[in-house]
Amino acid sequence: MPSHPRCAWPPPLLAALLALSLILVNAAHAAADAQAAADGDAIHEVSVEDPRRGTEHRLRLWLPPGVEPVRGAIIQPMFAGLVERADYRRLAADLEFALIGCQLDRRGDMAHAVTTALKQFARETGRPEIEHLPLIASGFSAGGGMAIRLGYHLPERMIAVWSNGNPGIGLPIDADPEQLARYRTVPTLTVNGSRDPFVDYDKAPQRYWHNAHHPRIREARLQWGLAMQWGHAHVYGRTNDLAWPFIAEVIRLRLPEDHDPRTGSPTLRTIPEQDGYLGDIRTWETPFPTIAPFDGDKVADTSWTWLPTEGTAILWRGFTARNRPIELTITADAEDGGHTLTVEGDLPENIAEVVFHRIGQPIGRRDSPPYRIHTDALDRVTDAAIAIVTLDDGSQLTTAPVLPPPRE
Repeated sequence: MPSHPRCAWPPPLLAALLALSLILVNAAHAAADAQAAADGDAIHEVSVEDPRRGTEHRLRLWLPPGVEPVRGAIIQPMFAGLVERADYRRLAADLEFALIGCQLDRRGDMAHAVTTALKQFARETGRPEIEHLPLIASGFSAGGGMAIRLGYHLPERMIAVWSNGNPGIGLPIDADPEQLARYRTVPTLTVNGSRDPFVDYDKAPQRYWHNAHHPRIREARLQWGLAMQWGHAHVYGRTNDLAWPFIAEVIRLRLPEDHDPRTGSPTLRTIPEQDGYLGDIRTWETPFPTIAPFDGDKVADTSWTWLPTEGTAILWRGFTARNRPIELTITADAEDGGHTLTVEGDLPENIAEVVFHRIGQPIGRRDSPPYRIHTDALDRVTDAAIAIVTLDDGSQLTTAPVLPPPRE
């Protein structure tokens, strides 16, 4: 077999070539990093030592490109990968918010870890607003419980909280009445599956979380919404179809539009309890659950759950309705950037009218098939649509809410 010739380059030249190769490789990596930053893929990471336990809290930050300053941040205490999710990046950019994905020690001082990390992020990025950002906390399962506790310990800077797979068990309702009173101003949404073994809906009545835990939450007059996903086990499911418009409505009501977070933390507005709506959880096993404006007599009955606006109550009704015979589909139209909304399913023959809504605002009507509209009203990532069908006898049906698919 022919042998390969040995390299005859002199060592100084070989060393120079190796050095040049390293320079080129480093330059390529730097260019890739710069391109990633330009594409919005720059992720910043810090670690904070817990002052009590000595454990490490890990936090990662993503800032939407072209948005400066950001107005707030969505934080998940138990999901560091949040910052890489394309759907949440679209949400954050639409809200002009940052994303913070974490792996926090849930037995440690999470509030200290978050506030410390925000200061570090502000220094490292040169973005002073980050230190002062108001937050929206969310999470799934144990992460949902952590989000609720984070809201409890940081109520002054918490715009809202939403969780799935955790109905709020672990919230220290009896520990500190004054702290609980401060958390009373933080609108919270919890979504659970009817087949989730961790929340016991299908077990003995005395263990139903909506019969055991939710009444204590309502007795404390917390601004707390409770929703059911029928047939779902311990999974996230379609939670965002309700949660995203929920937080968008709360942001609109609580976060001052003209506040510049570079000047300090905003004073969040309080939503008066009486300005909200109520949903009757005793009716959510029907195709058209009952909702109503806030009423002092009703709120004393803990079978009612609280929603911040009429629009979120309409979405809650569609989300929690059981055995819906109809559904709403939404397709994005590439040519004009709009959306086509269609009501499908087991359609009754005696339909008098179908009204399409964006959150709580009517955006179209049809009184004959096909029950379809084309609209450009779904401008925001959070613009959930829903359709309400009225029959000839006056009875009504609802679809579930649906978030619009992204436009191409």
